[in-house]
Amino acid sequence: MKTFRSNKLKSQLLKMFWITIAWTLISCYQFYIGYTTVLDLNCDLGNLTPQIYLESSILTGVLAGIIGGGSLVFIWEKWFRSKIYGTALIHMFFSYIIVYLLVVIPQGFFFHSKEFGLSFFDPQVREEVLFSLFEISSLSSFVIWLVIVLGTLIILQVNDKYGPGVFRSFLLGKYFHPTREERIFMFLDLRSSTTIAERLGEVRYFNFIKDVFKDATSPIIYAKGEIYQYVGDEIVISWKLDNGIRDANCINCFFEIQSKLLQRSEY
Repeated sequence: MKTFRSNKLKSQLLKMFWITIAWTLISCYQFYIGYTTVLDLNCDLGNLTPQIYLESSILTGVLAGIIGGGSLVFIWEKWFRSKIYGTALIHMFFSYIIVYLLVVIPQGFFFHSKEFGLSFFDPQVREEVLFSLFEISSLSSFVIWLVIVLGTLIILQVNDKYGPGVFRSFLLGKYFHPTREERIFMFLDLRSSTTIAERLGEVRYFNFIKDVFKDATSPIIYAKGEIYQYVGDEIVISWKLDNGIRDANCINCFFEIQSKLLQRSEY
């Protein structure tokens, strides 16, 4: 459905935008901590000015958000839904190395070209970039950004589990103060689940339920639904009135889930 695909793309681009903003702020904070430390130690910055460091930090955050955030939203999240977690983490780690290099190398060329007042393609700049990749500070940066990426991924996974806005509302303490809302509810139950459970046995049935919930999650998120709770083999979904009615999201959600399960009917 065109509406569903449009919602999906908008949701992914919005995630990427906020990741870019967040990571740019983190990068600028790293600049602030590093610069204040340098001032406290009375270190000589030579030809470098705070502006060059700040511009370099902003460039790092923006590149990380576009390249890394794009990879996280469009690729890594999909791996976490479709692969075993261990396999997904291995795939993500090696692709993270590539993404890290795609961020730090352009940033290195920018920084060192400013440092020496030379062009990007000058051999001296290229040598400095290659040398800096093997410094201790680069290893530290590699680990720090890996933790940031994993933290972002965990937040996205929690947010996706319960629907857009639920995790944010929980952090803001919204659920400690009751409010009246008009909502649309959908109750999704598996048909003949008892018969299926008897045929599969408890272990395979558990995996079956887990896979059904996993496949249903994306259509719910992109239809702007919120997962209120899981009850056995049932998912209770709700929409704020405007979100549910707009583009018939609450109706399209059902058919998208049905279509997703039909695609995997042989499995």
